[in-house]
Amino acid sequence: MAVEQGEIGNMGYFIFWTSLFIAIISTPPLLVHAIERKKNSWKQGMVWIWIAGGIIALAIALSYADVHLNTGYSNFLLHFFGGGVVSVLWWRYFNTHFLLAKTWFQDFMYVWALVCMMGVANELFEFFLDSTLGYQFSFDRYDTWRDLVANSLGAIVGWVSTYSFEKNKSKN
Repeated sequence: MAVEQGEIGNMGYFIFWTSLFIAIISTPPLLVHAIERKKNSWKQGMVWIWIAGGIIALAIALSYADVHLNTGYSNFLLHFFGGGVVSVLWWRYFNTHFLLAKTWFQDFMYVWALVCMMGVANELFEFFLDSTLGYQFSFDRYDTWRDLVANSLGAIVGWVSTYSFEKNKSKN
């Protein structure tokens, strides 16, 4: 999701990324609170959300820097971290509350489903903004495919890292 700063101006750029950051750190706790309806239950596992917030803030900063440096990596980094790794961290938070995955394969499949859902939703959102407001998110006809590959690679790296961490934590 590479929004060029000049296309929407400094304030629009800032509002877009700030809104994305707020949505990433607030949506999972709000959903858990709405489902569980227990006082303060949403606080359990918040470390995953704070890590996700830090990662997306870093990805946004790298993207912002890349707009000025023109290395061409900002789109990949945003999808790798924002689409892949952050989705895995969301999953870790949700699984802390609902314990849906019983095996490593189920855990990976839930992650994969969430990453695919978030990736497709993002691409549809980009298409909507492109077709209604004229924001250009696609660089060429392969942009969406590269985005989905970056999401997938981020999901694999994030899943291996967090699953290994969870397994080692449960052994101790």
